[in-house]
Amino acid sequence: MTEPAIRTYELAFKDGGVARIDIPETWKITFGPIAGAKGVVEGAGFAFRAWESETKQRLLFTRVESFRDVGVPMQVRAVRRFGAPDSDWFLDDGSWTGAKSELVQKAWRPVDDVLDHDPSQQVKPVEDDEFENMRFPRAHTIAKRPR
Repeated sequence: MTEPAIRTYELAFKDGGVARIDIPETWKITFGPIAGAKGVVEGAGFAFRAWESETKQRLLFTRVESFRDVGVPMQVRAVRRFGAPDSDWFLDDGSWTGAKSELVQKAWRPVDDVLDHDPSQQVKPVEDDEFENMRFPRAHTIAKRPR
């Protein structure tokens, strides 16, 4: 018997965590509020569910903010220190405008090239450096738009 094709999903959780899970392509995916016996469960947020069949739910993750199929190419706006071609790309949070825009190079980059590392580990404060207090959003923020 041949194994079914697998699809990898990336889930972003309310607490900032991000996880990937492999699910057979034949399974159905649903996403929505959690409903208990007395209706929607307060504070549980949305759930990511995978169903092997119409009556056989195989998993449920709660407090999920967003998810994506990693097989679908996705690019995000990214920035890196201008003139530093070997430096890492970070998610562009929209704060690099005006005079600060000259400090960074901006480009559309594949999401995995931008977010595969922990941005807080890449920031090295230098005296009198514009980048000293730089903070970059976590991976899960790509799914959220400013309100």
